[in-house]
Amino acid sequence: MKMRIVALLLAISMIMLAVSGCTDTGGTGEEIDNPEIGSVSDAVSLDEVPAGFEMIGVRELDSGSVLDGVGSEDTINAASQGIYKNGDDVEVQISAIECADTDAARTLVNDYKNEFNPMAQGERFTEHSFNDHFATRIIWHVTEGGEDVPRYAYVWNTDNMVIQVRGTTSDPNLLFAFAQATGY
Repeated sequence: MKMRIVALLLAISMIMLAVSGCTDTGGTGEEIDNPEIGSVSDAVSLDEVPAGFEMIGVRELDSGSVLDGVGSEDTINAASQGIYKNGDDVEVQISAIECADTDAARTLVNDYKNEFNPMAQGERFTEHSFNDHFATRIIWHVTEGGEDVPRYAYVWNTDNMVIQVRGTTSDPNLLFAFAQATGY
């Protein structure tokens, strides 16, 4: 009889321990699922690279090199960039920036978006959903071969980490595939 009571108490304790790890409410009253956030180097090193691309390398960035110079040493703890290239010389960069906290990450994303002027026609920013969150797709134009061609970037924050995906392509779907491949 004592063995059954001990086994029952042990089982109840284990269930309570398991449930307590899955019911973080983050102070909102709603249950949330926080996937573990890795290092900035982990965030830019993809497990599954989109077809035709290979990783060229990972480099560390200083606070003045992230998001076109937006950010400061006060709010950025670490930053890395993964560089991918295909046979057509299309290059995609994934930048991950670890900020001091979630508010600093949100501010960094908003400050970066504020660097862009409104477009004369069309929308510069569009929201896209993937990996259980929203990201902002940004469009701008560059002159290439004497023509105006679009360029895109996806930017979002996950807790205290900001992720940016951009490249030398006018195909937003390719960059979207890289954004999804981050897992963040």
